[in-house]
Amino acid sequence: SRCVIAVGVAACLLGIALVVIGAMGPPAVNDVLHEKLLEEVLLSESEGFKIWQNNTWDDAPPHWKTFTFYNYTSVRDFVEHGTTPVLGVEEVGPYAFRKYVVRFNRLVVNDSIYFQEYEYYKFDPEHSAPGVSPDDIIISPNVPFIGALDVMSHQFASHFVDQVLERIMAEVGIRMDHEVVFWNKTVHQLLFGCEDRLMAQLSKLLDLAHLPPVDPFFAGFNPNMTSLVEAAEKTKYNSVNTGLYQESKLLQFQQYQGEKNMNWAWPYPVGGTNGEQFGPNHKRSDVVYAWVAELQRNVEMVYYRDSEYEGIPTISVTNSDKLYASAEEYPPNAQFYQFGPTGVANITSIQPGNPPLFVSNPHFYMADPVYATNFPQFPPDPAKDTIELQIEPALGTVIRAHKVSQVNIQIVPVPKYFPKIPHIMCPIVWIEESGHMTADQVHQFKSQAMVAEAIIEDTPYVGFIAGPLLILAGIAALVWAIPKHLALRRESKATEVEEEPILVSAEA
Repeated sequence: SRCVIAVGVAACLLGIALVVIGAMGPPAVNDVLHEKLLEEVLLSESEGFKIWQNNTWDDAPPHWKTFTFYNYTSVRDFVEHGTTPVLGVEEVGPYAFRKYVVRFNRLVVNDSIYFQEYEYYKFDPEHSAPGVSPDDIIISPNVPFIGALDVMSHQFASHFVDQVLERIMAEVGIRMDHEVVFWNKTVHQLLFGCEDRLMAQLSKLLDLAHLPPVDPFFAGFNPNMTSLVEAAEKTKYNSVNTGLYQESKLLQFQQYQGEKNMNWAWPYPVGGTNGEQFGPNHKRSDVVYAWVAELQRNVEMVYYRDSEYEGIPTISVTNSDKLYASAEEYPPNAQFYQFGPTGVANITSIQPGNPPLFVSNPHFYMADPVYATNFPQFPPDPAKDTIELQIEPALGTVIRAHKVSQVNIQIVPVPKYFPKIPHIMCPIVWIEESGHMTADQVHQFKSQAMVAEAIIEDTPYVGFIAGPLLILAGIAALVWAIPKHLALRRESKATEVEEEPILVSAEA
């Protein structure tokens, strides 16, 4: 019985200890994870910070940006006769470029990191379509010329615009036909910029008329910097939150290119992360925000599906319907001038020269049918045309990213020269930005973070189920053993009394 009592007491003590661990263990592990996360972001010795500040080293997680262009091989009927749908178009690519980022001139102030950013790209034949090259010629909408026509038609009388165009055509020696609306440029020129003689002549004429000139240099859809010196001269400081005082704000932008507010119809505050990291302990019901520099907007990201990457459970998020909604459907989008049918985001006012550019999902996925009807040869594919970020919920780290978008230009009739050209949204290029953990990172993550996560998930069950069971078992053992032990003690004392010898005096 003494052994049973000892076992019962031990079971009760162990059960109490398990209950305490069940209650206190997960918060303690969570605190450790939180501290580890902050260390990875803030400490210059950590691998996480090393990747954040510079991904140009050999073993850094790969980050690609691929471009698939729409090649307008036969558009005479479209321009001269307004024929739709536009069938003389083909997709060319993808052209893959490895993306490199160096964040330099870093300065930590309280809970903010200030830095400049040097971003550049290198062509990657291995991840591109077979046989393609940045020197390939693409027939594409002439963005700066269409933009200049759009601006002039809104600012000047039509007869003045006609005179300017006639003089340009005469001096440059080209006709005002489909070869002006669409130009032949290399992939490299379309992405990284080029000068155009037509725009150079237009700029001179406007300058002679004492009017604001247009920029003869087309900046391209993906400007490429050449050195840290250039980046230091041309970029301003960004700042992000360290999450030191509020972990949900981890790596959220506080200012972008020196500005805390973007210049839309009314001031629009900078915020959201770059889409590589969100706050820890992410749940399906959480709404997070990604800052998209090309849109100069915070994109609301919502639950998409449960997923996994290389055996690591993840929660996938995608953009909400608000991004491409018209102002009629979602009134706050009026500040972004989204007054047309749903499906495109207006970025005209934030582009050099203000060409009428719009962003959408690739192949106008989820957009109003008015857009895709003119290009039926490019049906959307939800698997490819949907943004998806896979978040590891405990740390909030994005371990696989699939960001997609499409750049389009709005073309409208020009009464004297292109009266029959339809009012149409022409796709130019669709872009996929992707990245993922390396095999070594996956192995390291599985051996560390997933063990901690298992502790967080399983400890309450062990503590709150096994603990009370052990306590009950211990109490049961004590209830059974203590009475028996007391009975045995009473029997033992009685036996001792019966066997005690009777002492007789010597006198007797």
